[in-house]
Amino acid sequence: MALMRISGGKWRGRGVRAPAGRTRPTQDMVRQALFSMLSGRVASAAFLDLFAGSGAVGLDAASRGASRVCWVEADRGAMRVLRANVEALCGAPGEPAGDPRECETAIVCADAFRFLESCERAAFDIVFADPPYERGGGGSRGGRLLSAVAPALKPGGVFVLEHYIRDAFPEAGGWELQRRKTYGETVLSFFELPR
Repeated sequence: MALMRISGGKWRGRGVRAPAGRTRPTQDMVRQALFSMLSGRVASAAFLDLFAGSGAVGLDAASRGASRVCWVEADRGAMRVLRANVEALCGAPGEPAGDPRECETAIVCADAFRFLESCERAAFDIVFADPPYERGGGGSRGGRLLSAVAPALKPGGVFVLEHYIRDAFPEAGGWELQRRKTYGETVLSFFELPR
């Protein structure tokens, strides 16, 4: 089982286990770049980590001061590792924190699209999604996510999609592409909805 590190904040350098098998963890370098680009937006934000895998992205958000983090993962094997990682750093999800400044956490074992259908409207400031890469598949999950994420995002919020470099998907539903950064075959695309 691979070990990754939290890239910043109060848990910087702490180890996080990566699940074996089908998941492809977001590389440490990419996570560090992601949070550098999000800069001041994370502190006190409600953060949603879709296709969470190990939970490292959401844990990095909690480490940097997010007020609420929700992880969504459908794979049961990955879910066991995710739960262990979150409990090691944040304590058990849903338990009241001893310090009111601590992050509120939730872990959901569900398909990301089904979760978004049932999600409370305008619940999150930042949504991050790292769906399985569909090499040659045209990025169909990315296009679907643009439509599905919009109701869950607060006005002025940001949606970050990690995807394969050759994926092309329509910038649907009024989204504005704010920034796109490439790291080898991995791309981070930052979208916002106009206020």
